[in-house]
Amino acid sequence: IKTKKGNEIALRVIKYKKGEKQAPAILNFSIYNRGGFNHIEKLGAMRDYTVVYAYSRGVYLSHDQVSPFEFEIEDVNEVIDWIIKQP
Repeated sequence: IKTKKGNEIALRVIKYKKGEKQAPAILNFSIYNRGGFNHIEKLGAMRDYTVVYAYSRGVYLSHDQVSPFEFEIEDVNEVIDWIIKQP
């Protein structure tokens, strides 16, 4: 997602296919890119949660410069705003 200041935050989202209705979200914001989802995230999605992984600027698919812990509060709030706006 693009922040209000034009920075990029990379996200990975998992949602169970049958969960067409709105669902509560679990947000994990991290500097570490672990790769794929594990069984715990999949179980959460199967229980009608949407699991959102957000990464610090410059991590995963973000093209920004890596700057861990410098903009975390600002970026987490941007991700929460993005989640709230999703159908």
